[in-house]
Amino acid sequence: MFLVKSLLIGIVAGFICGLLGIGGGSVLVPLLFYFFSLSIKRTIGTSLLIITISSLSGVFTHWKGKQVYFKLSFFIVISGIFGTQIGVYLTSILSENIVKIFFILVVVILG
Repeated sequence: MFLVKSLLIGIVAGFICGLLGIGGGSVLVPLLFYFFSLSIKRTIGTSLLIITISSLSGVFTHWKGKQVYFKLSFFIVISGIFGTQIGVYLTSILSENIVKIFFILVVVILG
């Protein structure tokens, strides 16, 4: 059952992210948290790994279709690396409940 759930979540999340270009975390985190009962911190780390690797195929496909604005992407990636490090640090020092509440608030605000 583990393999089936993993593959289905990958297909659903990949489809939604590839179609809409939305961040995979907003799709993956709730699915991983619910279906695999991981802690929120482990869910976030797992989601980041999945997104990093799987999004490369989408980037390559969009790049071939000349649908990537590299100059804009470069500056956002550079600043995003710093933001990610701050977020990872805060996740490491905050309690599980605070991280869950923050995630829920962000999803509600973006939703």
